[in-house]
Amino acid sequence: MFKQKEIASLVLIVSVSLVMSFFLANMLIQTPEDRSESVLDVAEFDTDFPSSDPRVFNDEAINPTEDISIGETFTPNPFRGDRD
Repeated sequence: MFKQKEIASLVLIVSVSLVMSFFLANMLIQTPEDRSESVLDVAEFDTDFPSSDPRVFNDEAINPTEDISIGETFTPNPFRGDRD
């Protein structure tokens, strides 16, 4: 089926590929010792928040989720105009 020369070539190619991939993986993948990073200390969160501004958050403020219609006509396609 296979000649001895072909098997030897295949074994050589596989071993060279194995060695190359081993060294390439070692270059790309960091060791656990190299993975350490220094980070800044974070200040502790305070759970007491100041009260909200009553000029903005009050019972008479505008509701942005409410639909607004200007005029009495309803146009299903307002940007089309009168071109029929």
